Amino acid sequence: MPSVFYVVVNLLLVALCSQLAGLLESIIAEGKCPQELSMKDLYIKLLLPGSIPKLQVLILKVKESSFIAEEQAWASVRDIVTQCFKRHHVKPSQASEDFISCIGILTENTQALLEDHPDQWDNMKKGAFLMESYSYSQQVSHMVNASELKWPVEEDGVTTPVLLSDLIRYGEKHARYDKEFPSNYVRLLRNSYKHFKDLPEHIKQKLGGNTDGLIQQVEKWSPRIWHILYVALHMPRK
Repeated sequence: MPSVFYVVVNLLLVALCSQLAGLLESIIAEGKCPQELSMKDLYIKLLLPGSIPKLQVLILKVKESSFIAEEQAWASVRDIVTQCFKRHHVKPSQASEDFISCIGILTENTQALLEDHPDQWDNMKKGAFLMESYSYSQQVSHMVNASELKWPVEEDGVTTPVLLSDLIRYGEKHARYDKEFPSNYVRLLRNSYKHFKDLPEHIKQKLGGNTDGLIQQVEKWSPRIWHILYVALHMPRK
């Protein structure tokens, strides 16, 4: 379990870095793009005790926005975030690295999306998101199928885990699930979550008897699933 120090520092860094990304988005929206952003340009304004500090940024160089200029600016933000972790001697977790990777990808409503990144979610929110993600299946299925998400397999790279096979077998009484498409995997998980009480008893027992157990099992099969789905759902449509 992460230390209290790690949790506090991580929360502060996420909040401050989200503010920085939101600022960059607002500047780009005006047709401009900051150049050569770095740690030395950042200042922290302390507010009331217990509140999130406010980030202030000194921007010395700005140019007309272009694809290359925007890419460079977002890369600068990612570098700043990485440096923040290093300076506080905090090794980013996989979830934090996923958070950093979103910078420059989620470029609309940036600050809100980064602040709500799945690395801070509890099981209830994960379940709600799983339900929501399928509501947008037509819009995001292509993104999910093109993502890193795959149907889970055993170490041999071929065999489907027994418990997942049980879920498929039960689920296919009501729908078809094609293993060629990761979006079908998400649909199976969503339906299993939604109809958990109707699952066969032996499956529910293996999952600890509740939907929290299902969420935990999903994370064993697909550790980065929430990040992948989150990006697929919120990535700007070209």
